[in-house]
This record gives sequence, C-alpha cells and structure tokens, in this order.
Amino acid sequence: MTLTVATKDIVSKLWGLCHILRDDGITYHEYVTELTFLLFLKMAKETGIERHLLEAYRWDSLSAKDGVAQLEFYRILLVELGANSAPRIQAIFSNANTSLRQPKNLKSLTQAIDGLDWFRAQEEGLGEMYEGLLEKNANETKSGAGQYFTPRPLIQCMVNLVQPRPGERVQDPAAGTGGFLIAADHYIKERTEEHFALSTEQGRFQRGRVLRGGAGAGRASSRDDELDAPRHRGRPAPGGHVVAHGRGAAQGGFDPHESAVWDEKGRRTADSG
Repeated sequence: MTLTVATKDIVSKLWGLCHILRDDGITYHEYVTELTFLLFLKMAKETGIERHLLEAYRWDSLSAKDGVAQLEFYRILLVELGANSAPRIQAIFSNANTSLRQPKNLKSLTQAIDGLDWFRAQEEGLGEMYEGLLEKNANETKSGAGQYFTPRPLIQCMVNLVQPRPGERVQDPAAGTGGFLIAADHYIKERTEEHFALSTEQGRFQRGRVLRGGAGAGRASSRDDELDAPRHRGRPAPGGHVVAHGRGAAQGGFDPHESAVWDEKGRRTADSG
C-alpha cells in the first residue's frame, strides 16, 4: 500500500485545502472530517454511484451555487443525506454538520476539488488517496491524530503475518480508518487474481461478506455466523469451533491478547489461550 508519486501529488493538493479551512477557524483535528463529506460527494459523481444519493443533493447541485446560498444549501444537504437517504448513506452523514462560516471558503473548496485530476485519482485508487490524506493528518503533530493512526508499514507487516485466506472473515472492532481491513482485502486479492481464481459463490462472499469493522462488527458478524460460522473469525479450532483474535484495546476497549471460541451457531463458548 505504498503511495505512488501521482497519489502523493493528489494528497498534497488535498492537504493544501486545509489552509482554506484554517482560515475559517477550523482546527487540525476537524480538517479531514470537513474534507471527507465534500470528497464523498465528488467521488460519488466520479465513480458513478450518485444514484444512491438524493437527486436534489448531489455534487453538481452544490458546486453550481455561490455565496451564502451555497453554504446554506450545503448545511441542508448534510442534514437531508443524514436523515432521508439509503441506510448506508445515512450512516455516513449521520449527525453531519459543517464548521464553515464564510461562503467564499466553501466555494474555494468546491472549485479546488473540481480541479483535481480525478481520472488519475481513480487509476491510482481512491482508497489509497484517502489513506494518504489520513496519514498526512496523523503526521501533523498539531492535530494529535497520530495516536489513532496505525502506520501503514506496520499494518502490512501484521497482515503478512496473519496471512488471511479466502473464505475467512476479517473483523476489526476498532476499525477506525479501516487500514487493516483494506490491507487484508488487498492481500487476498493479490493471491486470487482479484478473486477471479475463486468460484462464483466464493467471489460473491469475498466481495460482500468478508470485512467487518467498527463497534457493531461483532453483532453483525454473529448474525451472519449463524449461517456459516465455521468459515469465519480466523482459523478453525478443534471440534469445529472458530477462533477470533482481538486488537486495539486503547482504541476500542478490546483486549489485543484476547481470543474467544464460538460454536457452530456463532455462540461464544469459552476463552482460548
């Protein structure tokens, strides 16, 4: 997951937009949050997934406006997408708001984002671009975000040691930016010819049911495990049980040394050493 020169250039330009945010009184730890909502809207347009957004609240509708009208529209957009959209969109924009106060700064941001080379960004990988932005923020000592951001070389090392395999679920209860999940997905894709070496059923499972992250990961996984627990939560344990390993006690209260054993119905039965 090493960033290419092209991706680094795009990340630098995005980070440069933070100067605009700073002029509006926005602090370092708010930079990425403010940019994320705008970037999501723009990425939705560039990747052809705007159909999941309310038609009245998409990138072109926002970028076409100016002045106070644009800022007021943006505030309404955040509320509407967080309250009246599809469930996944609601999850992204839930309780979203903006700290921008000066209309000219919002216009500068939308124009700058429109001016990026999005074709090249897609070629390089939008995920890598966003990861680079997060890393940039973590390396900025004033932001204090470094304590929450795991260095990508360390993530890659851990994934190489764990060696995730097709058919196994990857769960990170303290997912944060999802770095471990992304690296695990790349690891499997590199060894399965982007899933083309798998059967149709296996490929469908890898694309839609493998990755679980965040505070609700355990609950979501337990429901799915009732159907196919033996394939998930790490390596099979003796007697048809499956073992899951924890991570990130400091971030999510999950003991990094804990392992738990589930039976074939996805019910926790014991702790393992």
